[in-house]
Amino acid sequence: MKRLIFILLSSLLLLLSGCGREPDKTFLVSAVCFENKEGKILVTAEYISVSDTDVKEGYTAKTASIEAEGVSAAVSRLSGDMTKVLSFSHCAVVMLGKNLTAQNTRDVLSFLKNEEISLSATLVCVDDASVLNAETDSNLSTGYALVSLLKSRGELFGYGTHTKIYEISTARKQKTNIFAIPYVTLKDKKLSADGMMLYLDDTPRLKLDTKESIYYAMARNVYEGGMIEIEDRVEKQKATKIKEKEQEKDNLTLSSNIESEEIKNELEAFINEMQRKGIYLFSSHGFKNIKIEGESPD
Repeated sequence: MKRLIFILLSSLLLLLSGCGREPDKTFLVSAVCFENKEGKILVTAEYISVSDTDVKEGYTAKTASIEAEGVSAAVSRLSGDMTKVLSFSHCAVVMLGKNLTAQNTRDVLSFLKNEEISLSATLVCVDDASVLNAETDSNLSTGYALVSLLKSRGELFGYGTHTKIYEISTARKQKTNIFAIPYVTLKDKKLSADGMMLYLDDTPRLKLDTKESIYYAMARNVYEGGMIEIEDRVEKQKATKIKEKEQEKDNLTLSSNIESEEIKNELEAFINEMQRKGIYLFSSHGFKNIKIEGESPD
């Protein structure tokens, strides 16, 4: 991992030289975090110096923070206080602090569309910027290490794979008032990505652990197959398809190709619990009871 990131950063050094930016005058931002601090925006950037000296002596990630009245003002103040130009073009992760208001979240997403940050960067939710102090195997950049961790978790559990900035922005343009992004924390000073944070109307509303996140992905038809832990056993689950089948008074019946009765029952209970919390996974709202039948919707 460390060798791969070293090669990546060395390549970026060449790219910066080729696009007119002098590496000796540039800090490469690998991750950025936005938080609400008593009504102001606190921005924290993890950055790496990519000068010729750093190539020889090794890269070390550092962090810098500053607060201001708004998102743009905070980033501008941070950039102005640095001894080199901050380059966001290769930022891998954008972190949304859990205490951001709905308007804060909208301001951040709007800001990202107008900046040099790639729209393919990953969005995650964090408690605060202390996540950037995690100990990583590469010992270089928390941002790049987190991308690798999220990829492996997505391949294992089949969730959290549609959380790029452009994917969330597209969903919001389509007036989808609910989205989910990985919830990242620190455990024993290491990065942990064993959950998802659900946003309703741009506000974090429900934190899910790994097991519940799988059921959320299954209900949203974005589950691509993987391993599900049920008590002391692990069961392999294929891609799940769910669709609305029948509505009758307060009841909604869904059809699915889920083979395991236990998984089907747990998913059914999960969907009903989400309904009770005001988060609706289907177009038809207000049902008191949702039941899943085992037939395939094909």
